[in-house]
Amino acid sequence: DNLDNMSIIILLYSVLPKKVRRKLQDALYRHTSLPQLMLRRWTKILLAMFAASALMHSQGLYALMKFDGSLSTMTGALVGVGLEGIFLFISTSVLLSQRHILMRALAFLHYITAIIFLLSDYQFQQKTGGLQMDIWIIADGRKRWQSTLKGEISDNAGQVIWNIVGAFFTAGVAGLIVVVLYHRNKNQVHQMEQKQTKTKRVLFIIFVGMIGAYVAGAWMPLFHAYASIAGSLIFSPPGWLPQIDVTLQFDHITEANRKSPNVIFVIHESLSGEIMMAKESSVKVTPFLQQMFRSKDEYFVFENARSVSGDTVDAMSGIHSGCIPLDHKEGRTIALNNTIGAEFKRKGYNTVSFSSRETDLEGTKWWMMSNILGGVNFDQVHDPRTTKDPLVNGPARDDVAMGKHFQKWLGEKKKREGDVRQPFYAQFYYYNGHYPFFNNQNVSKTTDTVDGLLSTVDRSIENIVRLLKEAGELDNTIIIGTGDHGENLPRRGFCKRLAEWDEEILHPMMYMYVPREISKKSPGIYENLRYNTRQLVSILDIFPTILHFLDGIPKENYPVTNEHCVRGFDLLKNKIPSNRVAWSFPGVSRDISKTTRGSMALHSGTSSSLMNRFGWNRRNFLSIVEYATIIHPTRNNESKVYLRDFNDWNSIIENMAGTSDEEVLNNSSHCITSFLNKL
Repeated sequence: DNLDNMSIIILLYSVLPKKVRRKLQDALYRHTSLPQLMLRRWTKILLAMFAASALMHSQGLYALMKFDGSLSTMTGALVGVGLEGIFLFISTSVLLSQRHILMRALAFLHYITAIIFLLSDYQFQQKTGGLQMDIWIIADGRKRWQSTLKGEISDNAGQVIWNIVGAFFTAGVAGLIVVVLYHRNKNQVHQMEQKQTKTKRVLFIIFVGMIGAYVAGAWMPLFHAYASIAGSLIFSPPGWLPQIDVTLQFDHITEANRKSPNVIFVIHESLSGEIMMAKESSVKVTPFLQQMFRSKDEYFVFENARSVSGDTVDAMSGIHSGCIPLDHKEGRTIALNNTIGAEFKRKGYNTVSFSSRETDLEGTKWWMMSNILGGVNFDQVHDPRTTKDPLVNGPARDDVAMGKHFQKWLGEKKKREGDVRQPFYAQFYYYNGHYPFFNNQNVSKTTDTVDGLLSTVDRSIENIVRLLKEAGELDNTIIIGTGDHGENLPRRGFCKRLAEWDEEILHPMMYMYVPREISKKSPGIYENLRYNTRQLVSILDIFPTILHFLDGIPKENYPVTNEHCVRGFDLLKNKIPSNRVAWSFPGVSRDISKTTRGSMALHSGTSSSLMNRFGWNRRNFLSIVEYATIIHPTRNNESKVYLRDFNDWNSIIENMAGTSDEEVLNNSSHCITSFLNKL
């Protein structure tokens, strides 16, 4: 007992004058063997390293506690933090002990890199509501760190600077603790450094422990970052090879009918219809959209569109294939091996892509976007790398800037073709609505971020129509536009759509322009479209609708929901029934048959959806999402009948028996089982 008390006294009063400390230490040495003394000193050193590591990881630990906070998660995190922190400090000290200047510079770089990784993890958790970066998100960050940092600063410079100061301060204090500890035990440390074999053995043991903790699921942001970078250099993203093998092969290219209409497809990244059509302030800054609303002739705005996910990977794949997969063996292959651009290319159309963001996404989580936005699917690709426009919104230019490039392309096309017309497919990928969001104040005349970006979106749509009219192509061109999903814009908190959905995420903007000269050639098109603007529609409906414009879909080949894919409807051919069911779940980014954490939603009617957030320790729930009444010039006082009773939703599910949607419920996945059990 006396020895234990003496140890505590020495530990607590280590800051006393040297003479006092020496007397206390002498009393301890007389009663302690050398091995015991060495063990205690190294235990003290390791415990101090653990405490320093916890301090260095404090921002990420705070976010982890805030968004998850379960005992198992935090226990695993502390173990992981301790192991990777001790490894970091020992490896850095070994490098610093070398006399060569390059080794000491490497030690400095090693430590600074660790701080950057920890800061990036904290920023990502804060933005996404507790998600962790996967290997392919980290790979994209490595490629685009400059534009990412610029975007973060442009969004909230004060908060970013505060986070950077906090990260470097805690890391500096942690490093100082270890330096002081090493200095006070310099004899033992020097002996350890002299015996490099023993040092390597200790590092190896810690490294093996790190691997074990990482495999067990411990939160280890430093180890995860290094492992992800190494893995991204060796492996390819899931599904990569099938996409290259199939999408980029054109077995037969037919000659397009010169009388076929042009088709323009506009994809608005993260554009919420709930914000654009149900907020008073948004209505005031989108005059062209309001003109589309008021149209009873050629414009069609779908008031009750639903997305399949809050993740671009799922939403863009669903748009371009008309499929969200129920499995990763066959369903995901279908979802990744189709693009709308490839379909038009095969039919002999002149194809061109205008993308606000850079399209070099190979080797990242969004690798399929490289083929959706560019590649050999298009005769020409105009993105910031080719147009040399400045990046003003993270990895993207201003959407409005694409107008001049489209105008130039139309002029060159007309000169090149002369009297021999070739129909074209033009695809636009607008990015102003995506984080960190861009407001061109020269266009919007406002400093408000949300109103400003919506104003530029409105102007971008108007520019396409204006340029087509000036080129004499408007009466022979179909325009289809959609958001891939919505977004929680800065007024409410944003970028949490990957972890938790709501009405702003699930309700994207969706519209069409079909000239009367085209619709009157096919009986029923106008009536069906006008009717469907008030019905429940899905972004999955876009693929079959566009294919109908392209060459029609034979009835025997019409894709329907089955055990592999949830499908959409042709909006030209069908009047969507009032009892239609639509689905949202992560089918490409995650395997729905295996994933244990995520969200899924069931849509029926136009007023509400049933949303299940599963697998989280906090905010894990079944809820009903309610949609606002659309602010429409002719129907401002329209009332909605909401499905607020879980019994109503249970009845909807029971009525799926015998329909193709029953295939979804029969899928033996944790996600759907959780959904049904909670209901």
